[in-house]
Amino acid sequence: PPLCRRCKVPSERFITRQSNRKGNAGRPYYKCQLCGKFLCFADHRGNDPSNPPCDCGVSSKRQMAGKETTVPFGVHFVCRLGKCNFYQPSIDRDGKQVTVKNLEDALARLFI
Repeated sequence: PPLCRRCKVPSERFITRQSNRKGNAGRPYYKCQLCGKFLCFADHRGNDPSNPPCDCGVSSKRQMAGKETTVPFGVHFVCRLGKCNFYQPSIDRDGKQVTVKNLEDALARLFI
């Protein structure tokens, strides 16, 4: 398990509740028991060798933000190992952050 970046202690592995409404039901993740900080998901979803490298030098993990964030449902990249504070928004050709809504609209246009 990764060390907490705040507390420098090993994190613990948990499983999200089946009632999770953010699309993460049943996903394993690491969290610091001491300070409560979420570190990373412990599965392969969003991992792709072509993702940008994080500050650790490994490929990052693609994730989606929730609806209560600055860019609702924004797609971004984070450290897949939970070892650094890497964060990079996924930017489209127009210089805007990709959102799931943008992707849904683009897919809908393919079927018109």
